[in-house]
Amino acid sequence: WAYMDGTSMASPHVTGVAALIASQDPSFRTTAGIPALRARLLATGKSLPLTANDTVTGRIVDARFALDWQPPVAVAPNSYSFLVGSTLGSTSISSTIGWPVATDDAAGVRNYQLDHQVGSGGWTTVALATTTRTASRALSLGSANRLRVLARDFAGNIGTFATGPAVTPTLYQETTSLATYGGTWSTSTSSSYSGGRSRYATKAGAWASLRFTGRAVALVAPKGVTRGSAKVYVDGAYVGTVSLY
Repeated sequence: WAYMDGTSMASPHVTGVAALIASQDPSFRTTAGIPALRARLLATGKSLPLTANDTVTGRIVDARFALDWQPPVAVAPNSYSFLVGSTLGSTSISSTIGWPVATDDAAGVRNYQLDHQVGSGGWTTVALATTTRTASRALSLGSANRLRVLARDFAGNIGTFATGPAVTPTLYQETTSLATYGGTWSTSTSSSYSGGRSRYATKAGAWASLRFTGRAVALVAPKGVTRGSAKVYVDGAYVGTVSLY
């Protein structure tokens, strides 16, 4: 055994992987298939800092990636939450969208792409090559928002989109018939308030109840040194106390 390096040692390794690729797909064995074979070798290389400036791609050949033809399978977005502390817009609300990890047979998942559609409009790319499984996006109020995700693996395979359910954020003002109030409440007006009005209480024990059907709910209220706290219950179960101080 002896240690040797250089192109004389690299060439037989690359040739061997090229032969493996051609053995799996006969189209690579033809003259017309040579450019595709070369592209496959370059696209599926493995990153190595030592070869950053010594090879065309800065990577080394990788037989496992080169022979991986199966794209990853993405899972549709299934988590929608409002950004705490964000300011409510007149037509949208800031949200965080999340999705489960994709599955891949060999190379592993490299990154994800997330797209957003409002109503019957076109799809807009929110994140093109993110390695995380969450992204921030303003969802349009009163419109059906759909989000879809696809995954790419380290072999360069791209899966198909997995589309989540339509989500329609609905804004209710304090005057909605779905709200019920108990205790002593007062009304304040300001151009900075959503809808121009806000209802507030200065005595302990005041309560408000909102009836809704949905997967998430957010409380929108002013914050300041004169504000108090609100205990939040969902379906009769205590969730937590929100400080508006």
